[in-house]
Amino acid sequence: DPRAYESLPFNRAGAYDLLVMGGSVVIPGFGPVREDVAINFDDSVAKTGGRIREMGDLELAVALDTMYVDGKYLHPGVETVTKGVAGSMIQLGAPARFTVRDTPSPTSKVVGRIP
Repeated sequence: DPRAYESLPFNRAGAYDLLVMGGSVVIPGFGPVREDVAINFDDSVAKTGGRIREMGDLELAVALDTMYVDGKYLHPGVETVTKGVAGSMIQLGAPARFTVRDTPSPTSKVVGRIP
């Protein structure tokens, strides 16, 4: 009976599409904060439509792909940062756009981009 199948609950957990490990996020108005970033894409194959799904210590998280940016700095794009009452912040679900740089300075050498 198809109704029995349709009544099954959806899976809630699983692997992230991309896990960015070992970097420090630089949020305007705050100092760098050591955080891992988990990203899921609308199209996992093309890696488009990336959204932030989790931030923090994600050492035990599982992902289809992992990018190590040890000692580097993740500078969020303007579309990633939200301005709130307490200042700038990054919300879960925000577009995952980061420039990876050598230092916290927004003018330091670019070593990569996410995605």
